[in-house]
Amino acid sequence: MIITIFGPPGSGKGTQSSLLIAKYSLKLISVGDLLRNIISDGSELGKKIKGTVESGNLIQDEIICGLLHDQLALMDDNCLLDGFPRNLNQAHFLTQVLQEKYNRDVDIVIELQLDDNIAIDRLKNRLACLDCKSIYSVSSFKSTTCAKCKSTRLEKRIDDADMSAINKRISEYHLQMKGLRKYYKGKLLTIDANLSVDEVTQEIESIATANVICHACEVDKRKRVSELRDEDIEKISSFIRQNYVIEGELRKEVAMNIKSLVEMGCYRGVRHRKGLPVRGQRTHTNAKTRKGSRKSTPYAAGKAAEAAAKNAMERFGMKVVSVIIRGPGFGTEAAVKALQSCGLTVTSIADKTAIPHNGCSSLDKLIKPSSVKVISDDSSEKSDIVLEPLESGFALTLGNALRRVMLSSLKGSAVYGIKIEGVTHEFTSIQGVREDVTDIVLNMGMLRCKLNSASNKCLNLNAKGPCQVLAGMIETDDQCSIVNKDLLICTLGQNVELNMTIYVASGKGYLPVTNIKKMNF
Repeated sequence: MIITIFGPPGSGKGTQSSLLIAKYSLKLISVGDLLRNIISDGSELGKKIKGTVESGNLIQDEIICGLLHDQLALMDDNCLLDGFPRNLNQAHFLTQVLQEKYNRDVDIVIELQLDDNIAIDRLKNRLACLDCKSIYSVSSFKSTTCAKCKSTRLEKRIDDADMSAINKRISEYHLQMKGLRKYYKGKLLTIDANLSVDEVTQEIESIATANVICHACEVDKRKRVSELRDEDIEKISSFIRQNYVIEGELRKEVAMNIKSLVEMGCYRGVRHRKGLPVRGQRTHTNAKTRKGSRKSTPYAAGKAAEAAAKNAMERFGMKVVSVIIRGPGFGTEAAVKALQSCGLTVTSIADKTAIPHNGCSSLDKLIKPSSVKVISDDSSEKSDIVLEPLESGFALTLGNALRRVMLSSLKGSAVYGIKIEGVTHEFTSIQGVREDVTDIVLNMGMLRCKLNSASNKCLNLNAKGPCQVLAGMIETDDQCSIVNKDLLICTLGQNVELNMTIYVASGKGYLPVTNIKKMNF
């Protein structure tokens, strides 16, 4: 795996590079370190480079490319390039060298984006250890010795001493990045370097781990779910089981990397093909983990809340939100911060967590109801059951239990299957339809209908775009009716046709999936 990471001065390239090479056993090629070593030698070349650096100018391409060529000659194809390339000429040179030596190009291109004011503040307060290259901030590091190697040689870098040189370096970086962004279009991944070191590391590791999985399984990371073969899915699943911490079916270290794997289709494909439940986009979310930690749970909660907020803002123009907390956990604060960072105004936060939320009183102290009353109305179709006194939160639990009992005895009807013309499985998309087939299936699961027949019904839905396909467009007869006719099923583009067959059955309570498989389609 070949990674190149660049960003403006002070963005933390060196810090993140050190963490990455330790985790993924990569060889580091740091252009900055190479130049500083040459300057410290006191050679003629070193003096020339020192003068260029102190003035804030970029080193000539011939010198930089020559240094890189010599370093790559000593490396295998498992390396990380820190601060290279810095312009289009260097990018072309890197591509040429990698093609000649390894017959490949860079796998991951990471850009650390940092606000200019923050970059200047970091550079003004930066201390560097001359021995182990560790970086510290003057404002937070008060010791006179390096925390890592105990060296006393802590100094400001020569290129951080002059404000005019700093401003020139930052301006030059932004100018050169315009061409590099176009050159690496499709490969460039941007990370917000304004975040803390740990948060930036998590973002980068999610990208790197996903690429490691795809590279090891010989799967093209650009493939969509519909393009993956069953053998590809099995390779990915097997590799994850062997190399990552697994809890349950597919709960693992890759929990931090789900976003990247979903975007590439790999993780989502494994998850779908293994029959695990998948939720579609909704305007609300519940971020839960079975065995969370103080790091993973806030990260998952924040990402889930951010996705829900962006979806609601895009679809419904939501601007204001009220937060209701219904359980304990480490993710509450992270979820609220994520909502606020999306631009939503949080008007209120109500904690409705049952007390005690982490256990019950001992049986000898448990409050037990001493009075039970059943109040029925005249029609005998409604009854109020009053129990008192009760422990805090018990009324809700008992109410849910009674509700489940009632639901298991009620008769009703529901969709148990659909067929879409031209679609062979649910893990694909339809040309010209905004939602993929999985989202359509999830939307159909929310369809509410009344069936006045003991036998199953087969309904048809035919629509032509551009339009929003609503439940009210389903063709029904006198034995079947749709309750929520305004339910959005999907959105069709220009001249796109959708022909769907919907299978509805009536029953009582909950029907096991094994019984559904026996039904006729």
